[in-house]
Amino acid sequence: MHLEPLRTTLATTNKLLKRNKAFLRNQMSGLLALNLDANEHFKSRSRCCPQCLQRQITVKNSQGQEEEVTEYYHKEVYAQLSGPAWNTLLDVEPLRPGEEERAAALRLWGRRRRLYGVRFFDVVVADAWYAKEPFLKAVTALGWAVVVVLKQAELEGRGLKFTDGIKPAGGRGGVLFFQDLEGNLLHLVERPANSSFN
Repeated sequence: MHLEPLRTTLATTNKLLKRNKAFLRNQMSGLLALNLDANEHFKSRSRCCPQCLQRQITVKNSQGQEEEVTEYYHKEVYAQLSGPAWNTLLDVEPLRPGEEERAAALRLWGRRRRLYGVRFFDVVVADAWYAKEPFLKAVTALGWAVVVVLKQAELEGRGLKFTDGIKPAGGRGGVLFFQDLEGNLLHLVERPANSSFN
């Protein structure tokens, strides 16, 4: 699949939207966030193409016995601007057979500056899968801040201790207290958009 025409169309459309100030409603605390994540599409156990990724999965056959079969699928890394108002796709990069998500993300990242320039967005948001040195270095070297989203189990695996569950926060929403590696008691607060504290 040839993605250059799609990428050119996306870049042209998104630059026009930005020039017309359409992304102002998507800013959070004055920042425009680019989200990076991967999704799978087109899985099959019988059809494949040269670009298909493969994995072994266990299924039950018609006699109820478990057996290993090859599943073919496509997976792409997507870069999109996200915000409270709406989302828009900026770019897509397919994973190649035998590679992991970060490799495709680095290829995608190599086009960011060429297609959109340095100031098109302010911060990159990604999940824990991207929290590795090559990707973080590539993003920060181009001057963007990075927010990595970690689940509670991942944080606990890194030594953080959660003292209690989520409790009600002033101004509605919730607060979660935790202790960092140095013993400091910290908290995360989540409030609805219409909170009196926003």
